[in-house]
Amino acid sequence: MAVNGMGRGTTLALDILELLARSDRPMAHGEVARVLGAPKSSLTDLFATLLERGFLEFEPVSRRYSPGPALVPLARSYLNGSDIVSSTVPALEELVRCTGETALTAIRSGDQLLVVAARQGSNPLSLTLRVGDCAPLHGTASGKVFLACMTAEERDALLKRAPLTPVTDYTICDRAVLERELVGIARGEVAYSRQEYIPDLIVLARPILNPNGRAVAALSVAIPAFRHTEARDQDAREILINAANTVTRSLCGSVKIPQPT
Repeated sequence: MAVNGMGRGTTLALDILELLARSDRPMAHGEVARVLGAPKSSLTDLFATLLERGFLEFEPVSRRYSPGPALVPLARSYLNGSDIVSSTVPALEELVRCTGETALTAIRSGDQLLVVAARQGSNPLSLTLRVGDCAPLHGTASGKVFLACMTAEERDALLKRAPLTPVTDYTICDRAVLERELVGIARGEVAYSRQEYIPDLIVLARPILNPNGRAVAALSVAIPAFRHTEARDQDAREILINAANTVTRSLCGSVKIPQPT
């Protein structure tokens, strides 16, 4: 029984950290308990321990919690040791050099997208995203890459947990419309987010594949809508496709990569 209790406490502690890391604002004790569906009293000792160890910070005025500095070296250790990050950084730098726009590497983290590497664009008013930022899969170009690589059963299960909720006026919330896009992406078409997560931003993405043809990461380039033209789109597509294919081959060697028709 003690083992089960310890396991439950560990799970709740991780749930707290994941929830606060993905939130765009600090959260109160009671709010965390409601979201996690846990009694408020069951979190009290966990909050105290996480605060003492530096994994959380507490704002006395608002009485809200946010991620703490002890998480930074853990994240840095993962990023420094990740083959995905080290392999894609040269590709990101090439994307920025050739397009002038911000380039990102993202992975799937649970039911969300997680940015693990980024290079800021050199053009004025380029997108600024931080490593560690999370986003919904269905609203992002990179997220659609991961959805397209899933089986129908996997996608059904995920979308039951994370339904198609709107983020902007352009977010695709119709399952049939989204599925039509995913079919094309699975066949090798470039994935797009057309102002579906961030207004006035067009994002293109391509997968980084493992030897089994599954997406382990996605490269993307973000073009502000006012700079997006057919010619710029075509240039960015070609550069992105070449960059993603190069990274896939460097990680996997010979692997069949679906190409746009």
